[in-house]
Amino acid sequence: MIILSDLKTPVVIAEIGTLHLKTKESQYRATRRAFEAGADYVKTQLINPSTAWWMNEERLEEFKKINWHEEDWFKYFTASEWRGFVFASVFDVSFLTPEFLTILPMIKLGASAQIMLGLFKKALKSGKQTIISVENLESLYMVLSFCYDVSALDPIFLYVQSKYPTFAENQRLPVFRDINGPSFNGLSYHGERRQNLESVDYRIDVLRAAIQLGAKIFELHVQDEGAEGPDTKFAFTMEEFRLAAKAIHEYNNRV
Repeated sequence: MIILSDLKTPVVIAEIGTLHLKTKESQYRATRRAFEAGADYVKTQLINPSTAWWMNEERLEEFKKINWHEEDWFKYFTASEWRGFVFASVFDVSFLTPEFLTILPMIKLGASAQIMLGLFKKALKSGKQTIISVENLESLYMVLSFCYDVSALDPIFLYVQSKYPTFAENQRLPVFRDINGPSFNGLSYHGERRQNLESVDYRIDVLRAAIQLGAKIFELHVQDEGAEGPDTKFAFTMEEFRLAAKAIHEYNNRV
């Protein structure tokens, strides 16, 4: 069982999301390359189009064309070639069956998942390490008041900005500092991306600042070659991700 609450050194999660799900080859390649680039974990998304109420019509039609069946997910999550664990953001209870829970080492939820109470409760009661993204003190307290009545294992909280990409003036790391604590010790980062090295250096500086404020878990959106979707506007390229992961692992050793 994976338990993240007692981490001594930072870990890096490569969020490959839905950018590569259009083909199995793309998904496998992106996962493989993310581990090679320094990811400790890789995260994808498990979405049921029939309950994806937040998607616009265009994205929903695109997602309906993705032809992943249950057996495909089983093969993907348990592939022996992975250097670390692969897990997922879960958006529907159909992915929390006993069979799926045998292959999911962790579960990611957004704070908005509270709207889907059945999903939220089932994930928290699963006994798996659950990671929840929250944006501010209000959402943190709201989730906390709910979690500890139903959770079998203390959840981990990641500070996230809900509007992507996150521009420099909206980093709000002091908010992360204020709500950092025993249960809140990570950052889900979707920083502004420009086509120059300075932008990469700036985003790495943000990650280093988060380490100094106590962050131990970093979730970074990553795109491989051929990625398609809105996240490409801010997702790290594989080379940028390699630099970021290296900076996180090395910087921690110096502070």
